Amino acid sequence: MTAHHREALTKDLTLVLPLAIIAHMQAHDTSILDNEKIMTFRHILYPSLESFLEELDHIELHQNWSKQFLVPLRRMGVQSLGDMDMVTPESVRIFFKLLPVSIMDLFMRVHDIVETIHRTKN
Repeated sequence: MTAHHREALTKDLTLVLPLAIIAHMQAHDTSILDNEKIMTFRHILYPSLESFLEELDHIELHQNWSKQFLVPLRRMGVQSLGDMDMVTPESVRIFFKLLPVSIMDLFMRVHDIVETIHRTKN
C-alpha cells in the first residue's frame, strides 16, 4: 500500500466512523443528542462563550470550535456557559445543521467545565 493510498484510507475512515455511529443510532432508534442537559445557576459567574471556544481552539487547533459554534450559539442567546441551559444539542442540530458528533463533543466539554465550576464553588 502506498503512502497516498494509506492517507486516503485514513481520511475515509475519519469520515466513515462518525457516520457509522450515527447510522447505527438511527437504525436502533436512539440519538447521540439525548439526555445532555446542562444545569447552571444564576448566582455563579461562568466563562464567556467566546473565551471558552477560544480556549478550545487553542487546545485543539484542527477543530475550529469558534468557527463552528460561536455564531449559532450566540444567535440562540448564549453569551456565557451559564446560558447553555437554554439550548439543547437537538435544537443546535435542527436550526444550524451541524454534525451531531461535533455538537455532543461540545456539549460534553461544556458539561464537564460547568460541573467543575460547581464543585469548586461548593
